[in-house]
Amino acid sequence: MAFYISLQRHTVYALDARSGWAVWRFRTNKAVISSPAVDKGTVFVGSVDNSVYALDKGTGRQVWKFSTDNQVTSSPAVFENGVYFGSWTATSTVWTHARRTPLALPQPVARSHHRPSLQTE
Repeated sequence: MAFYISLQRHTVYALDARSGWAVWRFRTNKAVISSPAVDKGTVFVGSVDNSVYALDKGTGRQVWKFSTDNQVTSSPAVFENGVYFGSWTATSTVWTHARRTPLALPQPVARSHHRPSLQTE
């Protein structure tokens, strides 16, 4: 069992739940201020380097990376077949992206002047 955390030092960590030691770490190009989302074998995290990353849960290796139009400061949310995340611009854009493939082009699903959040019932 592991905990997945992000630090503003450009790094996402998987920490062993018992010992607290790092199992793996992944470095982005800029700070990571969002919390990671975990679904099955993948960890999703946004970065202020204008990207969202999908990382292998066991190894921390990058599965795919998607570049947005601006900083990703919201935490990704996984729902059904998508990963939802927002990029920070004058008007935030909420994107959806297929979980298992880096090839599908994301589609904006909403625009707002406020930071996005996703709530499921």
